[in-house]
Amino acid sequence: MLTKKEREQLKAIAAALPDEPSEMKERVRITGAELLRLNPIAMDQKGKPVIRSKVYTVNKFKAVNHYKRMLKAYDHGGISAIEAYCDGVKERYDEQQKEKEKQS
Repeated sequence: MLTKKEREQLKAIAAALPDEPSEMKERVRITGAELLRLNPIAMDQKGKPVIRSKVYTVNKFKAVNHYKRMLKAYDHGGISAIEAYCDGVKERYDEQQKEKEKQS
């Protein structure tokens, strides 16, 4: 069980982590320009680059709640599970940055 101070520290760590999208089942219509603003390396369902002027139907996304996910990780594996979660977020973020650099 985490103490109040540890929970506050966990919230601070969660706030420092980069945003990650979480896919929802709801579908929405969005322009290519909006998609590219959210994800500069976005591809359509056929694997082709997104066109700014085209309208796409995509699954809705929301930001991941890192704090809740870290609490669950702690319940399953303690501090080492939180460290593994943060390492995974960092790896995914680094991969996204490399992809963005390739696109530029």
